[in-house]
Amino acid sequence: MIQKGYFIITDISGYTSYLSKSELDHAHEILKSLFDAQISCIKAPFIISNFQGDAILSYVPEGSVLQKQTLIELVENLYYSFTQKKELMQFNTTCTCNACKNLSGLDLKIFIHYGDYLLYKLGEKEELVGSDIILVHRMMKNRVIEQTGVSAYALFSEKAALVLELDNYCHPLKSYQDNYEHVGEVNMYVHCLKTQWEKEKEKNRNCVTKEEAWVGVDFEIEAPPEFVWEFVTNVDLKIQWAGFPLGERTDDLGGRVGVGSEFHCAHGELDFRYQIIDWKPFEYYTSRETGMNGLVYDTTYLLKATEKGTLFGNYVRYPISGQIEETKEMMQAAWDQVFIGIKEMVEKAYKV
Repeated sequence: MIQKGYFIITDISGYTSYLSKSELDHAHEILKSLFDAQISCIKAPFIISNFQGDAILSYVPEGSVLQKQTLIELVENLYYSFTQKKELMQFNTTCTCNACKNLSGLDLKIFIHYGDYLLYKLGEKEELVGSDIILVHRMMKNRVIEQTGVSAYALFSEKAALVLELDNYCHPLKSYQDNYEHVGEVNMYVHCLKTQWEKEKEKNRNCVTKEEAWVGVDFEIEAPPEFVWEFVTNVDLKIQWAGFPLGERTDDLGGRVGVGSEFHCAHGELDFRYQIIDWKPFEYYTSRETGMNGLVYDTTYLLKATEKGTLFGNYVRYPISGQIEETKEMMQAAWDQVFIGIKEMVEKAYKV
Protein backbone atom coordinates (compact mmCIF):
# COMPACT_ATOMS: atom_id res chain seq x y z
CA MET A 1 0.00 0.00 0.00
CA ILE A 2 1.31 3.44 -0.96
CA GLN A 3 1.89 5.69 2.04
CA LYS A 4 2.94 9.29 2.51
CA GLY A 5 5.61 10.60 4.82
CA TYR A 6 8.82 12.51 5.40
CA PHE A 7 12.23 11.15 4.44
CA ILE A 8 15.28 12.33 6.39
CA ILE A 9 18.93 11.63 5.60
CA THR A 10 21.70 12.72 7.97
CA ASP A 11 25.11 12.87 6.33
CA ILE A 12 28.46 13.51 8.00
CA SER A 13 30.39 15.95 5.82
CA GLY A 14 34.16 15.56 5.68
CA TYR A 15 33.81 11.82 6.43
CA THR A 16 35.98 10.45 3.60
CA SER A 17 38.74 13.04 4.05
CA TYR A 18 38.71 12.45 7.81
CA LEU A 19 39.17 8.70 7.46
CA SER A 20 41.93 9.06 4.88
CA LYS A 21 43.95 11.45 7.08
CA SER A 22 43.37 9.87 10.51
CA GLU A 23 44.43 6.76 12.42
CA LEU A 24 41.72 4.20 11.69
CA ASP A 25 41.28 2.76 15.19
CA HIS A 26 40.85 6.12 16.91
CA ALA A 27 38.85 7.61 14.02
CA HIS A 28 36.47 4.65 14.22
CA GLU A 29 35.79 5.31 17.92
CA ILE A 30 35.12 9.01 17.27
CA LEU A 31 32.79 8.34 14.33
CA LYS A 32 30.90 5.73 16.35
CA SER A 33 30.33 8.32 19.09
CA LEU A 34 29.00 10.80 16.53
CA PHE A 35 26.69 8.18 15.00
CA ASP A 36 25.46 7.19 18.48
CA ALA A 37 24.69 10.86 19.21
CA GLN A 38 22.42 10.92 16.15
CA ILE A 39 20.80 7.57 16.87
CA SER A 40 19.91 8.75 20.38
CA CYS A 41 17.63 11.31 18.69
CA ILE A 42 16.25 9.08 15.93
CA LYS A 43 13.42 7.69 18.01
CA ALA A 44 9.64 7.62 17.49
CA PRO A 45 8.18 9.11 15.36
CA PHE A 46 11.41 8.58 13.33
CA ILE A 47 11.94 5.08 11.94
CA ILE A 48 15.44 4.11 10.78
CA SER A 49 15.37 2.53 7.33
CA ASN A 50 19.07 1.82 6.83
CA PHE A 51 22.65 2.96 7.32
CA GLN A 52 24.63 4.09 4.29
CA GLY A 53 28.29 4.52 5.25
CA ASP A 54 28.42 8.08 6.55
CA ALA A 55 24.64 8.57 6.31
CA ILE A 56 21.46 7.40 8.04
CA LEU A 57 18.13 7.19 6.20
CA SER A 58 15.01 7.45 8.33
CA TYR A 59 11.38 8.28 7.71
CA VAL A 60 8.32 9.61 9.51
CA PRO A 61 4.91 8.34 8.35
CA GLU A 62 2.36 11.08 7.76
CA GLY A 63 0.19 11.57 10.84
CA SER A 64 2.93 10.47 13.25
CA VAL A 65 3.47 14.09 14.28
CA LEU A 66 0.59 16.38 15.21
CA GLN A 67 2.41 19.71 14.84
CA LYS A 68 4.64 20.80 11.96
CA GLN A 69 6.96 22.58 14.42
CA THR A 70 7.62 19.26 16.16
CA LEU A 71 9.17 17.68 13.07
CA ILE A 72 11.34 20.73 12.40
CA GLU A 73 12.63 20.73 15.99
CA LEU A 74 13.29 16.99 15.83
CA VAL A 75 15.51 17.65 12.81
CA GLU A 76 17.31 20.49 14.61
CA ASN A 77 17.83 18.29 17.67
CA LEU A 78 19.72 15.82 15.50
CA TYR A 79 22.23 18.52 14.69
CA TYR A 80 22.39 19.75 18.29
CA SER A 81 23.15 16.25 19.57
CA PHE A 82 25.85 15.67 16.93
CA THR A 83 27.50 19.05 17.48
CA GLN A 84 27.38 18.90 21.27
CA LYS A 85 29.08 15.50 21.21
CA LYS A 86 31.74 16.79 18.79
CA GLU A 87 32.41 19.89 20.88
CA LEU A 88 32.65 17.86 24.10
CA MET A 89 35.18 15.50 22.52
CA GLN A 90 37.24 18.44 21.26
CA PHE A 91 37.15 20.14 24.65
CA ASN A 92 37.98 17.07 26.73
CA THR A 93 40.74 15.48 24.67
CA THR A 94 44.45 15.97 25.25
CA CYS A 95 45.32 13.49 22.49
CA THR A 96 47.52 14.79 19.67
CA CYS A 97 46.74 12.08 17.11
CA ASN A 98 45.40 13.06 13.67
CA ALA A 99 41.96 11.63 14.42
CA CYS A 100 41.52 14.11 17.28
CA LYS A 101 43.20 17.02 15.48
CA ASN A 102 41.00 16.54 12.39
CA LEU A 103 37.74 16.33 14.36
CA SER A 104 36.86 19.97 13.64
CA GLY A 105 36.58 19.13 9.93
CA LEU A 106 33.46 17.00 10.52
CA ASP A 107 29.97 18.45 10.38
CA LEU A 108 26.40 17.33 9.73
CA LYS A 109 24.04 17.98 6.83
CA ILE A 110 20.40 16.89 6.85
CA PHE A 111 18.13 16.35 3.83
CA ILE A 112 14.33 16.35 4.11
CA HIS A 113 11.74 15.47 1.49
CA TYR A 114 8.04 14.61 1.59
CA GLY A 115 6.24 12.19 -0.70
CA ASP A 116 5.01 8.68 -1.43
CA TYR A 117 6.64 5.40 -0.52
CA LEU A 118 6.13 1.66 -0.36
CA LEU A 119 7.61 -0.66 2.23
CA TYR A 120 9.25 -3.62 0.50
CA LYS A 121 10.01 -6.74 2.54
CA LEU A 122 13.53 -8.01 1.86
CA GLY A 123 14.21 -10.98 4.12
CA GLU A 124 13.71 -9.76 7.68
CA LYS A 125 14.14 -6.13 6.69
CA GLU A 126 11.75 -3.55 5.23
CA GLU A 127 13.12 -1.20 2.56
CA LEU A 128 11.66 2.10 1.38
CA VAL A 129 10.78 2.12 -2.33
CA GLY A 130 9.65 4.98 -4.58
CA SER A 131 10.74 7.88 -6.75
CA ASP A 132 10.62 10.23 -3.75
CA ILE A 133 13.21 8.07 -2.00
CA ILE A 134 15.44 8.49 -5.04
CA LEU A 135 14.94 12.28 -4.93
CA VAL A 136 16.02 12.70 -1.31
CA HIS A 137 19.22 10.80 -2.16
CA ARG A 138 19.77 13.04 -5.20
CA MET A 139 19.54 16.09 -2.92
CA MET A 140 22.77 15.00 -1.25
CA LYS A 141 24.64 15.87 -4.46
CA ASN A 142 24.53 19.66 -4.46
CA ARG A 143 26.47 22.92 -4.50
CA VAL A 144 24.84 24.45 -1.43
CA ILE A 145 28.12 25.37 0.26
CA GLU A 146 29.56 26.95 -2.88
CA GLN A 147 26.41 28.93 -3.68
CA THR A 148 25.22 29.93 -0.20
CA GLY A 149 28.28 29.72 2.05
CA VAL A 150 26.28 27.60 4.53
CA SER A 151 28.29 24.52 5.56
CA ALA A 152 25.99 22.91 8.15
CA TYR A 153 22.41 22.89 6.98
CA ALA A 154 19.04 21.22 6.68
CA LEU A 155 18.05 21.13 3.00
CA PHE A 156 14.30 20.88 2.51
CA SER A 157 12.72 20.07 -0.84
CA GLU A 158 10.08 22.56 -1.91
CA LYS A 159 7.42 19.89 -1.37
CA ALA A 160 8.54 19.27 2.21
CA ALA A 161 8.80 23.01 2.85
CA LEU A 162 5.22 23.60 1.67
CA VAL A 163 3.74 20.76 3.72
CA LEU A 164 5.65 21.89 6.83
CA GLU A 165 4.88 25.60 6.22
CA LEU A 166 8.61 26.03 6.73
CA ASP A 167 8.73 29.79 6.20
CA ASN A 168 6.57 30.23 9.34
CA TYR A 169 9.11 28.44 11.53
CA CYS A 170 12.60 28.99 10.09
CA HIS A 171 14.18 32.40 9.44
CA PRO A 172 16.03 33.21 7.35
CA LEU A 173 15.77 30.58 4.62
CA LYS A 174 17.90 30.59 1.48
CA SER A 175 16.48 29.40 -1.84
CA TYR A 176 18.46 26.85 -3.80
CA GLN A 177 17.86 25.06 -7.12
CA ASP A 178 19.60 22.12 -8.73
CA ASN A 179 19.06 19.93 -11.76
CA TYR A 180 19.20 16.16 -11.44
CA GLU A 181 19.30 13.48 -14.12
CA HIS A 182 15.92 11.75 -14.63
CA VAL A 183 14.35 14.22 -12.16
CA GLY A 184 14.84 17.69 -13.64
CA GLU A 185 15.00 20.96 -11.73
CA VAL A 186 14.29 20.75 -8.02
CA ASN A 187 13.56 23.79 -5.86
CA MET A 188 14.87 23.59 -2.30
CA TYR A 189 15.35 25.70 0.84
CA VAL A 190 18.45 25.92 3.05
CA HIS A 191 18.08 26.25 6.83
CA CYS A 192 21.41 27.07 8.54
CA LEU A 193 21.81 24.68 11.47
CA LYS A 194 25.03 26.23 12.76
CA THR A 195 23.25 29.57 13.30
CA GLN A 196 20.40 27.77 15.05
CA TRP A 197 22.87 25.94 17.33
CA GLU A 198 24.56 29.21 18.33
CA LYS A 199 21.15 30.65 19.28
CA GLU A 200 20.41 27.53 21.30
CA LYS A 201 23.65 27.82 23.29
CA GLU A 202 22.97 31.48 24.12
CA LYS A 203 19.65 30.75 25.84
CA ASN A 204 19.37 31.36 29.57
CA ARG A 205 18.11 28.16 31.16
CA ASN A 206 15.30 28.24 33.71
CA CYS A 207 14.02 24.82 34.78
CA VAL A 208 12.03 24.25 37.99
CA THR A 209 13.05 20.91 39.50
CA LYS A 210 11.14 18.58 41.79
CA GLU A 211 13.51 19.41 44.64
CA GLU A 212 12.62 23.11 44.57
CA ALA A 213 8.91 22.71 43.76
CA TRP A 214 6.42 24.60 45.93
CA VAL A 215 3.52 22.80 44.25
CA GLY A 216 3.83 19.95 41.77
CA VAL A 217 2.85 16.58 40.36
CA ASP A 218 4.69 13.77 38.59
CA PHE A 219 3.84 10.33 37.26
CA GLU A 220 4.81 7.95 34.47
CA ILE A 221 3.10 8.02 31.07
CA GLU A 222 3.39 5.01 28.78
CA ALA A 223 4.46 6.93 25.67
CA PRO A 224 7.83 8.40 24.57
CA PRO A 225 8.74 12.03 25.44
CA GLU A 226 8.55 13.13 21.78
CA PHE A 227 4.88 12.01 21.72
CA VAL A 228 4.00 13.49 25.12
CA TRP A 229 5.65 16.79 24.14
CA GLU A 230 2.94 17.52 21.57
CA PHE A 231 0.24 17.25 24.24
CA VAL A 232 1.93 19.74 26.58
CA THR A 233 2.82 22.30 23.88
CA ASN A 234 -0.32 22.30 21.70
CA VAL A 235 -2.83 24.57 23.44
CA ASP A 236 -5.79 22.90 21.68
CA LEU A 237 -4.78 19.52 23.11
CA LYS A 238 -3.85 21.03 26.47
CA ILE A 239 -7.31 22.43 27.17
CA GLN A 240 -8.82 19.05 26.29
CA TRP A 241 -6.88 17.07 28.88
CA ALA A 242 -7.09 19.92 31.42
CA GLY A 243 -10.84 20.27 30.91
CA PHE A 244 -10.70 23.98 30.07
CA PRO A 245 -13.23 25.38 27.58
CA LEU A 246 -10.93 28.25 26.56
CA GLY A 247 -7.32 28.21 25.47
CA GLU A 248 -5.64 30.52 22.97
CA ARG A 249 -2.34 31.98 21.92
CA THR A 250 -2.40 35.72 22.58
CA ASP A 251 0.92 37.11 21.33
CA ASP A 252 1.39 38.53 17.84
CA LEU A 253 4.79 36.93 17.19
CA GLY A 254 3.46 34.24 14.85
CA GLY A 255 5.53 31.25 13.75
CA ARG A 256 7.01 28.89 16.28
CA VAL A 257 5.83 28.41 19.81
CA GLY A 258 8.84 29.11 22.02
CA VAL A 259 10.40 31.74 24.26
CA GLY A 260 8.16 34.83 24.20
CA SER A 261 4.95 33.02 23.17
CA GLU A 262 1.95 33.98 25.31
CA PHE A 263 -1.25 32.08 26.12
CA HIS A 264 -4.55 32.45 27.96
CA CYS A 265 -6.55 29.53 29.42
CA ALA A 266 -9.76 29.85 31.42
CA HIS A 267 -12.40 27.71 33.13
CA GLY A 268 -15.11 29.59 35.05
CA GLU A 269 -13.35 31.65 37.73
CA LEU A 270 -10.00 30.01 36.96
CA ASP A 271 -8.01 32.25 34.66
CA PHE A 272 -4.40 31.58 33.67
CA ARG A 273 -2.14 33.77 31.54
CA TYR A 274 1.41 32.70 30.83
CA GLN A 275 4.47 33.49 28.76
CA ILE A 276 7.11 30.91 27.86
CA ILE A 277 10.53 31.92 29.24
CA ASP A 278 12.59 28.80 28.46
CA TRP A 279 12.11 26.15 25.77
CA LYS A 280 14.12 22.96 25.27
CA PRO A 281 12.15 20.73 22.88
CA PHE A 282 11.24 17.24 24.09
CA GLU A 283 12.83 17.83 27.51
CA TYR A 284 11.06 20.77 29.18
CA TYR A 285 9.61 24.23 28.90
CA THR A 286 9.14 26.86 31.59
CA SER A 287 6.57 29.63 31.66
CA ARG A 288 5.87 32.59 33.91
CA GLU A 289 2.23 32.29 34.84
CA THR A 290 -0.40 34.45 36.52
CA GLY A 291 -3.02 32.16 38.07
CA MET A 292 -5.09 31.57 41.20
CA ASN A 293 -5.51 34.57 43.53
CA GLY A 294 -3.23 36.63 41.31
CA LEU A 295 -0.20 34.41 42.01
CA VAL A 296 2.79 34.98 39.73
CA TYR A 297 5.16 32.03 39.48
CA ASP A 298 7.46 30.04 37.20
CA THR A 299 6.30 26.55 36.26
CA THR A 300 8.09 23.83 34.30
CA TYR A 301 6.72 20.94 32.26
CA LEU A 302 9.51 18.34 32.53
CA LEU A 303 9.80 15.11 30.51
CA LYS A 304 12.35 12.33 31.17
CA ALA A 305 12.58 9.09 29.20
CA THR A 306 12.00 5.87 31.18
CA GLU A 307 11.92 2.19 30.23
CA LYS A 308 8.11 2.33 29.95
CA GLY A 309 7.81 5.78 28.41
CA THR A 310 8.07 9.17 30.12
CA LEU A 311 8.31 10.51 33.63
CA PHE A 312 6.09 13.59 33.39
CA GLY A 313 6.37 16.37 35.92
CA ASN A 314 4.90 19.81 36.39
CA TYR A 315 6.65 21.84 39.08
CA VAL A 316 5.85 25.32 40.38
CA ARG A 317 8.57 27.45 42.00
CA TYR A 318 7.75 29.51 45.11
CA PRO A 319 5.63 32.40 43.79
CA ILE A 320 7.03 35.81 43.00
CA SER A 321 3.92 37.60 44.26
CA GLY A 322 0.23 37.15 45.17
CA GLN A 323 -1.69 35.52 48.02
CA ILE A 324 0.90 32.81 48.54
CA GLU A 325 0.18 30.72 51.64
CA GLU A 326 -3.60 31.09 51.31
CA THR A 327 -3.44 29.51 47.85
CA LYS A 328 -0.99 26.62 48.18
CA GLU A 329 -3.40 23.90 49.39
CA MET A 330 -6.08 24.85 46.85
CA MET A 331 -3.52 24.94 44.04
CA GLN A 332 -2.03 21.53 44.88
CA ALA A 333 -5.53 20.02 44.90
CA ALA A 334 -6.21 21.53 41.46
CA TRP A 335 -2.88 20.21 40.12
CA ASP A 336 -3.66 16.68 41.40
CA GLN A 337 -7.04 16.75 39.68
CA VAL A 338 -6.17 18.45 36.38
CA PHE A 339 -2.89 16.83 35.39
CA ILE A 340 -4.08 13.24 35.56
CA GLY A 341 -6.00 14.11 32.39
CA ILE A 342 -2.84 14.21 30.31
CA LYS A 343 -1.87 10.67 31.31
CA GLU A 344 -5.26 9.30 30.26
CA MET A 345 -5.39 11.23 26.98
CA VAL A 346 -1.81 10.52 25.87
CA GLU A 347 -1.88 6.82 26.65
CA LYS A 348 -5.17 6.39 24.82
CA ALA A 349 -3.86 8.25 21.75
CA TYR A 350 -0.53 6.39 21.75
CA LYS A 351 -2.18 2.97 21.77
CA VAL A 352 -4.30 3.76 18.70
